[in-house]
Amino acid sequence: MQQTLEKTVRLKRVIMIVHKLHKYLMQLLITALLICFSMSTSAQSAYHGGKGDGYASAEISNIVLNINSVSNKFQSINLYPNPIKTSENLKINISNPMPYYLEISDLPGRMLFFKNYATENASLPLSGFQAGTYIVRIYNAEFNYFQKLIIVNP
Repeated sequence: MQQTLEKTVRLKRVIMIVHKLHKYLMQLLITALLICFSMSTSAQSAYHGGKGDGYASAEISNIVLNINSVSNKFQSINLYPNPIKTSENLKINISNPMPYYLEISDLPGRMLFFKNYATENASLPLSGFQAGTYIVRIYNAEFNYFQKLIIVNP
C-alpha cells in the first residue's frame, strides 16, 4: 500500500513537471512565431515598394533553367495569352526550333497533358481544361522551362 502511494505521488510530480515544461515550451514557441511574423511584415513592406500594407507578391515567369552547362545557347520561350479563356488556343513560340516536350500539370502535380513538338510555333486548344491555375513545363536535353498558366471561363 505504501509503495502504491509513493508511486502515485511520484507520478503526480512527473505530470506537474511535464505540464510546466509544456506550458513553457508553448510560450516560447508563440514568442518565436510573433518575433518572426513581426520581422517578416516589416521587411516585407519596406522591400516591396514601401506600401506598408503587409502584402507582397512576386511572380517569376519566363525562366529557362539550363541543365547543360556546356551549351551557351539562349532559348526564348513565349506562352500567350496568359490568362487565357477555355475557348482560346494557347500559343507557344520558341526561338530555337528543336524538338521539345510540353507538359501541363495542375497545382498538386498531376500531369494532365503531354505532347512532343518540333516546331517554332505551336497552338494548343484548351477546350478540355477547366478554369484554374496550371503549371506548364517545356523541356528537352538543352533547357527546362516552367510557367504558371491561368485558365478562365469564356
